Amino acid sequence: MNLGSLKEQVRAASERERKLVLVVGPPGSGKSRLLRQLSKKPLLNVTKELSRKLHAVPSEERPRQANEFLAELVNTCPEPILILDNIEILFLPELQLDPLQTLADLSIAKTLVVGWLGRYDGEQLVWAEPGHPQYRVYSGTDFKYPVVSLK
Repeated sequence: MNLGSLKEQVRAASERERKLVLVVGPPGSGKSRLLRQLSKKPLLNVTKELSRKLHAVPSEERPRQANEFLAELVNTCPEPILILDNIEILFLPELQLDPLQTLADLSIAKTLVVGWLGRYDGEQLVWAEPGHPQYRVYSGTDFKYPVVSLK
């Protein structure tokens, strides 16, 4: 996938109700590099930012607060396109989030281009590997968002 193709996916996504584009690949596949080429602005490190916000929140309040903090992160960014990377925190069981649905919901407000650590084979979107505590599989019927798959 080249930068021009990704830009076209982003342009097309920006015209939809849910403006989400996933850049999927294993570690070292070039996801973050491609995302950095897409914008001159720094990538939003979701794990770092959300961890910082949730640090002082009591554990029983974190699931509710996580959604609020994520919405705040997205809505306070002035750019129409927001590039998210390092989204691992969204998969923590204690936050009780459905990561893909959370990202899709956030993409109503603005276009989100998201680095996704895993793989996509045209039918299944996978996060992590079997046996990993955060392993997650979404079938093609679970999502209808553009996926840029890197090998």
